[in-house]
Amino acid sequence: MVNLFTSGASAASVVCDPAEATRIVLDARVDPRRVPVTHPWLVPGVARAQQDPGIARLLEVVCAPGADLVVERAEQWEAPTYSAYDLVVVRIEQVGCSLVRRRAGLTVGIGADGPVYRPGRVLPDESTPVGDCTDQARWREDVLLAGAGTDVRLLRIEDHVGDAVVHTQLAVRRATRTGWTEQVLVEPAPPRTLDPEAAGPLVALVEARDGKPMIVATRDRTFDAAGACVSAPGQTVWHEDGSTFSAEDGRSAAARLAREGAWRWTGQDGWFLILGQDDESDAGLVEPRRRRIQRRFPEPLSLWTSADFSLLTPGYVFVAPDPWPTEQEADAARAGWGAAYPKRAWVAPDGCAP
Repeated sequence: MVNLFTSGASAASVVCDPAEATRIVLDARVDPRRVPVTHPWLVPGVARAQQDPGIARLLEVVCAPGADLVVERAEQWEAPTYSAYDLVVVRIEQVGCSLVRRRAGLTVGIGADGPVYRPGRVLPDESTPVGDCTDQARWREDVLLAGAGTDVRLLRIEDHVGDAVVHTQLAVRRATRTGWTEQVLVEPAPPRTLDPEAAGPLVALVEARDGKPMIVATRDRTFDAAGACVSAPGQTVWHEDGSTFSAEDGRSAAARLAREGAWRWTGQDGWFLILGQDDESDAGLVEPRRRRIQRRFPEPLSLWTSADFSLLTPGYVFVAPDPWPTEQEADAARAGWGAAYPKRAWVAPDGCAP
C-alpha cells in the first residue's frame, strides 16, 4: 500500500497490490461493480488483478514504491444497463524543487458481466514548483464546452506552462459499455473556442433526429489586414461512425445537417434542385416518382419535407439531390431536366455576426 486517496472527509491508502485489493474486496463484501465509486483507492490493485498486459505496463511506474499515490475520478456515466468511469492514478514525488504528478489513465466499463478495466487516456506529467523554486508550473486542463451530464462531452484540452497556454486540442469524450473513449478532432483547437472575439469557426454539439450527437464547426471567419471581419463559408461535421466520429465537410456536411433538421448550423446557403413534389398527404406517391427519376439522374436523390426549411412553403414533400451552396451550382445541374428548378431553402448565418 502507498498513501493516499482523499475523497471528501474520508482518506484511505491506495492499494496497488492485486492480491491485497482482491482480499479487501472479498473481506469487506464490496460489490466489484461499485469499486470505482465507493472504493476508488482499490482501483489500481483491482485493475491489476485482471492480469491485462496493457494495464500492467501502464501502472508499473506509477505504482513503484517510494511515492504518494492519489486516485482521481475524472468522468462518470451511469445508465440503466451499464456504467462507465474514467479514473486517473497519480504518483506524486519531488523532483528537484518541484512536485511532479505522474499520471496513468484507467477506464472501466461495467455491464451485466461485471467491471472490465482498460488503459485509458495518455496523460502528460504535471509539476508544481515548491517554495522559492524558479521552475515553471506545468499542467493540463479540461474545459467542458458542451455535453455536461451526458454520455458525450465536447472539450477543449489545454496544456499550460506558467502563464502560457502552449498547446490545445478539441476533443470528444464518450461513455461506452467498455468505458470512456477520447478522440481528438482538431489540433490545435479553433481559436474562437478560447476567445469569442477571435478568428475561426464556432463549434457546437448538435443532436440529430434520432438523438445521436454530431459535432459541428461552422460560421468560420478571418480578419483582414485592416482588422475587418471576413466570413468564411463552409462547415465540418463529425458524426458517429461505429466507435469513432468521422468528419465530412462541404456540400455533404451541409446535406447531413439538412437531413437531420439542423440546417441552421450550416455555414453555407442551401439551394435545392427540385425535380418533383406533391402534398405531404400524398407523400406515398412521391417515393415511386423518386425511384423513376433516380434511374436517369447521376446523383443520389432524397425525399425532403418543405416544412423543415425556413424559406420553403410548408406542406410539401419534394424530390431533390443534396443541396448546393449557390443558385448557380444548382442551376448548372438542371440541364436536361425540363421542369426542374432551383429553390433557396435557407440562408446561412453570417460568421461575422455577433
